[in-house]
Amino acid sequence: MQLNNVYARAPVRIGLGMLVACLLAAGTGCRSYRLGSLMHPQVRRMAVGQFVNEQKEPRLGILFRRKLIAALMADGSVKVTSPDKADAIIRGRIEQYAFAGVAQGKTRSDANRDRDRDAYQTIIYRATAAVTFSVEVPGRSRPLIPETRVTGQADFTPLPDFSGARRAGLENALSDAARKAAAAVVEAW
Repeated sequence: MQLNNVYARAPVRIGLGMLVACLLAAGTGCRSYRLGSLMHPQVRRMAVGQFVNEQKEPRLGILFRRKLIAALMADGSVKVTSPDKADAIIRGRIEQYAFAGVAQGKTRSDANRDRDRDAYQTIIYRATAAVTFSVEVPGRSRPLIPETRVTGQADFTPLPDFSGARRAGLENALSDAARKAAAAVVEAW
């Protein structure tokens, strides 16, 4: 009878030992972790200023500005506000955009291969957009974040309408650049 009593207590002791080990590991493993924003402690409110469009494509500056506001609001590290209430203002310019073919597909069978170079056509394109920005504090001569360049990219197919797909690809590339710019502003410290 005593033999069964010893074996009955063993799972309780093992379970208690595992619980103590887990509590110790959790207590020491998260000691240096900090909750909260990575943003500069003196910048709580930020305004998104003008982004100059240096390209022939219309309305890129306005479109990027909207995407950047959305990215900053989604991050939540700063409150987006008007320039007169802001601790810092982000401004910049759309430097360039480009399109390039990244994948080709076969358009005819091997039996009709009289000219091989015409047998393939581009089926996936990549849109890229380069944006330069800086963050300035009103009343300071030096920028808080000096001029920084981010490049966004997005892939798209030319179907069903090439001009519409091209515009959507460019918008997605600007969204990618806006996310990168917001991350660069928030994590610059």
